[in-house]
Amino acid sequence: MNKLKQLFIQPRTPLGGYLLLGILIIALIATSFERYVIAQIPASELTIWLWGIGGFFSGSIIFLSWLLMSSFRHNSQLQQEVAGQLTELAEKNAQWQQEIKEREQMETALRSSEERFELAMRGANDGLWDWDLQTNEAYFSPRWKQMLGFSNEELSNHFDEWHQRLHPNEFDPVMLGIDAYLEQRIPTYESLHRLRHKTGHYVWVWVRGIALWNDRKEPLRFVGTHVDMTAQKQTEEALRESEQYRRTLIEESLIGLFLIDLTGQIREVNPAYANITGYTAAELCQWSLFDLTPEQYVEVVKQQLDLARTVDRFGPVEQEYVHKAGHLVPVRWFGLKIEFKGQLFIWCHLEDITWQKQTEAAKQAKIEAELANHAKSIFLANMSHELRTPLNAILGFSQLLVLDSNLTPKQKSSLRIIGQSGDYLLTLINDILDISKIETGNLTLYPSDFHFGEFINHIVQLFQAQAQQKNISFVYEPLTVLPVGVQGDEKRLRQILVNLLSNAVKFTEKGGVVFTIGRDGNRLHFTVEDTGIGIRAEKLAVLFSPFQQAMNKSYSSQETGIGLGLSITKKLVEMMGGDLQVITTPGHGSTFTMTLDLSEIPGLVRSSLSVALDTIISFEGPRRILLVVDDKWENRLLLVHLLKPLGFDIIEASNGKAGLELIHEIQPDLVLTDLVMPVMDGFELVRQIRQLPAMLQIPIIALSASVLEEEYPDTILAGCNVCLMKPVRAEQLLGALQKYLGLVWVYGQSPTSSNDSAIDSTAEKLAGPTSDEANILYELVMIEELSVVVAEVERLEQLNPQLTPFADTVRQLAAEFKEKQICDLIEQYL
Repeated sequence: MNKLKQLFIQPRTPLGGYLLLGILIIALIATSFERYVIAQIPASELTIWLWGIGGFFSGSIIFLSWLLMSSFRHNSQLQQEVAGQLTELAEKNAQWQQEIKEREQMETALRSSEERFELAMRGANDGLWDWDLQTNEAYFSPRWKQMLGFSNEELSNHFDEWHQRLHPNEFDPVMLGIDAYLEQRIPTYESLHRLRHKTGHYVWVWVRGIALWNDRKEPLRFVGTHVDMTAQKQTEEALRESEQYRRTLIEESLIGLFLIDLTGQIREVNPAYANITGYTAAELCQWSLFDLTPEQYVEVVKQQLDLARTVDRFGPVEQEYVHKAGHLVPVRWFGLKIEFKGQLFIWCHLEDITWQKQTEAAKQAKIEAELANHAKSIFLANMSHELRTPLNAILGFSQLLVLDSNLTPKQKSSLRIIGQSGDYLLTLINDILDISKIETGNLTLYPSDFHFGEFINHIVQLFQAQAQQKNISFVYEPLTVLPVGVQGDEKRLRQILVNLLSNAVKFTEKGGVVFTIGRDGNRLHFTVEDTGIGIRAEKLAVLFSPFQQAMNKSYSSQETGIGLGLSITKKLVEMMGGDLQVITTPGHGSTFTMTLDLSEIPGLVRSSLSVALDTIISFEGPRRILLVVDDKWENRLLLVHLLKPLGFDIIEASNGKAGLELIHEIQPDLVLTDLVMPVMDGFELVRQIRQLPAMLQIPIIALSASVLEEEYPDTILAGCNVCLMKPVRAEQLLGALQKYLGLVWVYGQSPTSSNDSAIDSTAEKLAGPTSDEANILYELVMIEELSVVVAEVERLEQLNPQLTPFADTVRQLAAEFKEKQICDLIEQYL
């Protein structure tokens, strides 16, 4: 049974399975036959069916028995085969168990070895990597990943993890190095490169690797280590930068740096030191410091070296070096003793102080020049004061004397000459002061709004009269519509035009002068063209230089003037932002062209402080008290003689202190004060007056022979209402009094008015000028150029002696400043 069971259950014996299957099929057929067939067969046929079925089953049993016997025989063979195979399998299984045991021992040993290796790598702070070149898989040890800021789980073991972190600048060199090693073109693989850290920065790693090749020299695996070199690289970089920085400081320094031993032998120099001496570094390192030291400084150098040996330093000290070119170079140097590689040296610092010495010399020269200029300014101010003070008396009393009816025409003519000479002397003083101020850069412009048409007409009429005296023509032509009013320095512009036009008239004997003005926006173009003697080429270079005459020495008019006019004119034009050019042809004349920017002031009506002295005899209203403060008695006397007859009460003081005391006593209506005085000057007087509550509004007029025009603002700031420059014109002074006291003048018969009726009554009997000549005279009177009127009358008198009575009458009226009477006289001949 057991054998049968074994037979049937033997998976390798199919016969038992077939027999069992056959019995089951027969049983199933018999059961089905009984249920479905026998039950349906009639009894008469049942026996036949049973015999047939019995025969079928008997045959089946016999067949099955045969099959069973055949199966037993076959199974016995199978069992023998199975037994043999089982024995073989047992032997192989024992062999496999032995191999497995040996493998487990090897794996255990390998694992232990790897753990020891990993432990060793950790102890060595190195990262381990293993790259399978067949699968592109890689192993990165935890330390390897830690170098890059990752934990062991954050990075996969794939070649791309390393590949993607290579620094872009080092990708190609690293990959080329790996290829060269794996292709066995280089014996070893080592590389220093950067990998990107988790935080984004790069770390330096030193990589060593070794590969395993097959028989065909194909690389299979590539393993190695990473060493973190970041700290070392940073240290090296810091050292390199420090060394480079130190070297840069030395090499690029403009200060000479050099190293000498204790005897003075030069060991090392920087380029600046070589440049200071003129030698090369190689030449200097062969010499001693004494080779560069002049004999007079040898002892000084020895003393400094002794100091360095004893107190470890010396200097700074100044001396001179001998340059390679032979000249001496002033230097300042000091030294410090140092130890280097077991030897003592002196580290020296040397500076070329040539520029400093030159600067000091230039500074000293500047100081001396400033002192000289200051001394010159003081001299000029004193000279101005000393000259203007007597001129103030000369011109002032001349104006007063011409009012005296007892003077003869000849005496009045002499007074006129005195006045003209004084005016010319005053012009020379102003020119000298102007050129001095130009040289020192102290000349200042004072722009104001003035009536341009009246300004030009005044100048044109003046030079038309002068041209007529010389029998030459003078043509004025405005090329465009000119502005009504402009803004600029009226005084300086008049000075420029008068100088150009006077030179043109002076140096023209035939032909004439053409004066034109054109306008382009705010830019005015002035042209003065003459047909005079011209200027030679060699004189053009000094034409605008001070104290130079550009005309021919043979020309008689050359003797007039001191050669400052054109120099001042050129400077003034440049200061006003303009341009002055000259075109000249010797023997044919010259053309001066000037361009200036003058802003237009539309609708301007000119105002002035000046009033005509005419026949003023007094003023309306109560008498006014004037305080005159001046240390010069003649200046006070002039004001007394001028103002007292007009109804002013004059109180005098010789200095500011005395004037201040009088102010407390009398409280005058107006103060006339000089500025430069002993005891207390005018500036201090004005300041103290303005501190008195009752005197805050009192008008103060400064009359100064010392204050220059550029100092006027300071004078105003000091508290003066206006500053009049000495010599003071009577009409200017009266105009200022009229403005600040609100005066209304009273006109009447002057002391000489008794002669007026005689003049009027005899005027018709006098031979007079022609209508054209009378027109010119009338225009000159209207612009208040009485000196030009007299000059024109005298010219007419020379041409026609019959005009002498007319000329004498005009001279007398002009001497008395009687413009109205002159106009009445001339109107008879229009």
